[in-house]
Formats: sequence, structure tokens, C-alpha cells
Amino acid sequence: MTTKLSLSEWLENCSKPNYPITDVKPCKVFIGKSVYNACQYTTSTETRLYILGSLPASYKHSTHVKYILNNEVWYIGGYYQTSNPVYDRYHYGKNFGLHKWTALEPIDKYERVPYKSMTIRVEYL
Repeated sequence: MTTKLSLSEWLENCSKPNYPITDVKPCKVFIGKSVYNACQYTTSTETRLYILGSLPASYKHSTHVKYILNNEVWYIGGYYQTSNPVYDRYHYGKNFGLHKWTALEPIDKYERVPYKSMTIRVEYL
């Protein structure tokens, strides 16, 4: 019988020499009225949030949304929304990733309509 790893243990085990995952911190992410279990982690190029659960209502309504965390812009950089995980990569089923926007230009500079801003909060466990 295998024991399911915690999200932080699983992310640490995903680390590879060509894709290091470091500084894994379990947390809760507050988006609108929803609270998500998550982990913040660092790759060789960026800081990300791996969030368990369905996409936030704000994103389902319009993909033209940016999330503001500590005066920094974050965006949904990927998601998996099937309940039954088929691959080890989606060990916990539904999830999505928030990535920090690091480009010098605004995230919506070349969009017809400016992105809506939504402030989010992270609480580290």
C-alpha cells in the first residue's frame, strides 16, 4: 500500500537536475470567496504557486484577469481540471498554477481590453 505524499513532499520529489524545485512552502491561497490548499515554490527561473482545486470563478468568467499579490502581478499559467488524475504530474486531480509576471511591459499591453485586477492573499502554514 502506498501512502499519498503531501503536496510539498510531492513537489520536492518532482525536482530534477534540469528542473530544480526549491523553497517549497505549504500555504493557503485566498481568491475571492474561495480558499485553496497550495504550495509556493521556486524553479530555476521563477516563483510559482501550485494550487489544488477548480479554477477560480474570476478566471472562469474571463481569462483576462490578473491577480495582485503583494503589489506584484500574477497570472494563471496552466491548469488541469479533470477529477481523476491520469498522470503522476497531476497527482492531486484538479489544480492550477499561478505564475509571477516578470516582464517589463504590463501583462495586458497588447490586449484589446485591459485585464481586470483581483487582489489575492497567501497565508503560509
